[in-house]
Parts: sequence; C-alpha cells; structure tokens
Amino acid sequence: MLQSRRISKAGALVAAAAFSFAGFTAASAETKWDMPTPYCDSNFHTQNISQFAEDVSAKTDGSLTIQIHSAG
Repeated sequence: MLQSRRISKAGALVAAAAFSFAGFTAASAETKWDMPTPYCDSNFHTQNISQFAEDVSAKTDGSLTIQIHSAG
C-alpha cells in the first residue's frame, strides 16, 4: 500500500512538472528558482533535493535552475 501511494505521489509530481515545463521553449529566458530546505548539506533530504535540481537543469537545458539554500 505504501509503495503504490509513493508511486502515485511521484506520478502526480512528474505530471505537474511536465505541465509546468510544457510552455518552455529554447528561446525562453533562463529562469532561476530559490528552494530553501531546513536540512544541512549532508542530510539525505538535501542531497535528494540537490539531485532533483541537477536533473531539472539538465532536462531543461539550463533554462530552469534551482538554487538550493540548505539549513535555511
């Protein structure tokens, strides 16, 4: 039950991100988001968030970057 719930939440997040990024084109200006996290850099939550930010930047060819603010 827990695993299927996790997949469902992940699927919803991916769908929301896809709809958000659908309007981006190669000609669009670079966008930067700030993302605070209350955890320090060595915490697994912050490490996962950092990986997510890197993946977003790679998938959008750098048109969207997420700046992580750990312990903040």
